[in-house]
Amino acid sequence: MADALETALAQAETLLEWPQTPQWQLERPELLTQLQRVVAAPDFLAPEYHPFAAEVTFEGSWYGLKVRGLIDRVDRKGEQLMITDYKSGTSKPQGVQDAGGRLSLDLQLPIYLQAALPSLWPEFRPAGAAYFSLRSARVIDRVRLPGSELEAFVERVHAQLSLGALPPRPDPALKACEFCRFEAVCRGGARAARKVAPWA
Repeated sequence: MADALETALAQAETLLEWPQTPQWQLERPELLTQLQRVVAAPDFLAPEYHPFAAEVTFEGSWYGLKVRGLIDRVDRKGEQLMITDYKSGTSKPQGVQDAGGRLSLDLQLPIYLQAALPSLWPEFRPAGAAYFSLRSARVIDRVRLPGSELEAFVERVHAQLSLGALPPRPDPALKACEFCRFEAVCRGGARAARKVAPWA
């Protein structure tokens, strides 16, 4: 894979019609070095696995909810499939609110395992999934499937959708509000603190 990086990068430049600016000519060797470091990292590919698919879109059903998305990479060992999701930073996504309102429930990897793989390749068995940091060239977290917590989250979603009641419920630490672009909808900012639901 390391030997193929130069050719693959050139093909990507052609495919994307990437502008060959002076700045790109300076950035390109640095990017190639970073890619070589990532591919050489012990965490990049699990032992006995080989790349099977990349950038695969999917649609499926997850606990009765319609879901769709894109999987970065799928690796195969025999009849088992392993999912890798690339992250440009060094931390995993915050997740959605648990029963206490904290952003601790990861949905991305469970949806990949429980909805995407059965929809795309029902003949294979899911073996696991992980977040891989491109910056640190290592796995930063692996999938956890807290079934009861995921089911409780989905029940809350189903109940809210059936009632048509979707009031703003910022998490207690207001972490989600730091990146939300819909302040006009829930009148965020300083007033958001007054809208935090009682979680107890």
